[in-house]
This record gives sequence, C-alpha cells and structure tokens, in this order.
Amino acid sequence: IPQEGFVQLENDMDLVELIKTVSEINNETYVLDESVKPQNINIITPEGGMKKEDFLKFFDVILNMNGLSVVKSDGINKVISSNRIKEESTPTIIELGE
Repeated sequence: IPQEGFVQLENDMDLVELIKTVSEINNETYVLDESVKPQNINIITPEGGMKKEDFLKFFDVILNMNGLSVVKSDGINKVISSNRIKEESTPTIIELGE
C-alpha cells in the first residue's frame, strides 16, 4: 500500500496478486475474466518505489504485455483478454499520454 504517494512492489509476484494490490491501492473493484490465469511476472522497480500515478500506468503496460485489458463499467473494472474487447458492450477507457 502506498505511503506518501509511493508504491513498492515485490520483484517476483503473481499477476492475480498484482491485480489485488492495484485494487487496494486505488480502492477500486476488479472482476477477472476466466482468461486471467495466475502467472508469475518479474517486476523491477527503482529503489524506493514509484509514484502512484506512474505505477497505475505501469500496471496497464503489464496487463497489455500479458494480453489483457481493463474495461470499466458502473464502477467495476473488468480484466479481460485484449482480443475480447470487441465483445464487450461497454466502451474501453483509453487515456492518451500528455
């Protein structure tokens, strides 16, 4: 959990545990599609962690690297396989860089 706006992660963690950690950090609910499987990921972060805002962007990159995306609907975040986005009836929220 972030202290003073910084997040520190373990180097070796499970993808599902990462999603649980994100849920705790941003106080949002995530529902995992059956395509989301526990798999080991290696994370290398700077000493002292990273800013919460940077971490949430980093989380999106990790999901994309694993073929997953987040679709938001009624305050709930659905983590689904990226190739299933077209099947979802709710729009995908895409944030463009600055």
